[in-house]
Amino acid sequence: MKQLLFFCALVLSVFSVHAQTNTWTGAVNQNWSTGGNWSLGLPTDTHDVVIPTGSTVNLNTTAAINSIDVQGTVTINMTGTLDFIATSTFSSGTTFNWSTGTLTGGGTLTNNGTMILLTSSNKSIAGGTVLNNAGTLN
Repeated sequence: MKQLLFFCALVLSVFSVHAQTNTWTGAVNQNWSTGGNWSLGLPTDTHDVVIPTGSTVNLNTTAAINSIDVQGTVTINMTGTLDFIATSTFSSGTTFNWSTGTLTGGGTLTNNGTMILLTSSNKSIAGGTVLNNAGTLN
């Protein structure tokens, strides 16, 4: 019995869950909610999302992910919810147009770019999420 328990513990440790990298391709359109715009299909909470330079993304849904790494010159237009649990970063070239929605999930987001809070009262940071602003907040 002890051997079986040890074997099960060993198997579980070998197959522990690690986040997969899911990269934005923008192959179909600019909408986050389109599975064909992603290297692994629509991101889930087991994905570390990477958005490469030159991209424009309309975050038009509730996106539950592990983390987000926005690289280079990127424009994100948010009208949905970004739910992330791990440390995340917007590069210095990022423009984040925040119309409505929520940053949530308990992760820490470091903004090195420009966050523009567009006219609307429907924006929030919730669930223990931290926003470190090292960039510009308009």
